[in-house]
Amino acid sequence: MADELGVATVIVPAMAGVLSAVGLLTSPRGVELVRSWPTPLEHHGLAGRVEELTGEARRALGRPDATAEVFLDCRYQGQSHDLRVRSVEGFHEVHQQVNGYSRPSTPVELTAVRVSLTAPAPMEASKVFSAAAHDLGAEVVLGPEVVARDDCTIWIPEGWHGRRGALGALVLQRREVL
Repeated sequence: MADELGVATVIVPAMAGVLSAVGLLTSPRGVELVRSWPTPLEHHGLAGRVEELTGEARRALGRPDATAEVFLDCRYQGQSHDLRVRSVEGFHEVHQQVNGYSRPSTPVELTAVRVSLTAPAPMEASKVFSAAAHDLGAEVVLGPEVVARDDCTIWIPEGWHGRRGALGALVLQRREVL
């Protein structure tokens, strides 16, 4: 395919056969819960609802140590679009920044409460890839050749060569690039 597209270099990442699973292991964990607010002009009880939602999100994520951020979807009474803000009080300033004006005397409607939690990834990418760095044997492998890895098999066609790259990658290039 690289030949047909005129591509001179192809990088086969370490763990290519299971890269999606590696992504899951090395990505931060997160959950966002959103609940509509039943009384848009009445904001009493907001702190309690945020606390409930944060607890629910922590249980869903299974990480009581996760970092929580709270966002509110607000708008001026009569508007049809919301802005995501950190507090009802901060809505006017955000509205000014986004829309170029604010109306401090217009009531602010609260339409939804959002709690977003983030926890660190279960594993660091550098540790996963350093553990997966495969030895090719020779520094350069000339095609045609099959490179067998634990998770995949890589075909190096005639006219191409492969060399070790960073983090266990295999860098394939046309031989004339040597």
